[in-house]
Amino acid sequence: MHIIVVSLMYAVLISSLNIMVGYVGEVSLAHPAFYGIGAYVSAILSTDSSFPFPSIFLLSGVIPAVFACVIGAFSIKLRGVYFVMVSLAFTLIIYFISNNWVDLTRGPMGIVNIPYPQIGLPFLPELVVRTRTHFYYFILILTIITVLFITRLVRSRIGSFFVAVRENQDLAESLGINIYKYKLIAFVLTALFAGWAGSFYCYYVRVVTPQVADFYYIVTFFIMLIAGGRGTIGGPILGAIIFSFIPEYLRVTAYLRDTVYGLLLIVTIYFLPEGIWPRIVEVFRRK
Repeated sequence: MHIIVVSLMYAVLISSLNIMVGYVGEVSLAHPAFYGIGAYVSAILSTDSSFPFPSIFLLSGVIPAVFACVIGAFSIKLRGVYFVMVSLAFTLIIYFISNNWVDLTRGPMGIVNIPYPQIGLPFLPELVVRTRTHFYYFILILTIITVLFITRLVRSRIGSFFVAVRENQDLAESLGINIYKYKLIAFVLTALFAGWAGSFYCYYVRVVTPQVADFYYIVTFFIMLIAGGRGTIGGPILGAIIFSFIPEYLRVTAYLRDTVYGLLLIVTIYFLPEGIWPRIVEVFRRK
């Protein structure tokens, strides 16, 4: 159950990253920063304020989205490696702030004993999300909302503009598409859902440390996205599930775990360069 919960949390994270990387075609390394900001917003407000859980959860997505809007306002115009470097710098800044601003984040000690979320329902007693089963349904609902929203988004007019920007930015701009506007929209939406995933992590683990915004996570995110299949709806979900379960089952090979994991990744990328999900879809279409 724990692995399922974690894999669904990653499904939300990778699906949101897919908006920017898979559909717009811009590599962003700021995802761990947005994820960490969402986690810290929930942790700080839950322990140091009397805000109700729904408001805290909403702010955990909105505040990273505001950061994305500010950062994107001057960096979205950059292309290629220049945008990548700015997004990387932002992730490193958030990590250093979380590690050194002790008065706010409590530094390396982190924020502990985060209270369980309490949800007030009309005409029903207050629900406390406490058990692993409760958290499973919590993240399942969030995953369904995320997938439905992204599905509607990519099938809309905005989604077609995203793909046009990905395929040929100069051609899209010559056709009158405001590439700056649509890149910024994608960047903000990416941060919004990443922040909500970070909020879920905060309440599920009940401990938030600077490692939540560590650059190490971006490696895991891109492995799941690329191996699953970027630019698809099912790819990020499949990649998140597979590469959440595999490391756990490889614990039986204590000394070979990372080696086997790396070899599986190399084989997957070599033989399935477009990802696992597109190949599955292709096989079903042939059948």
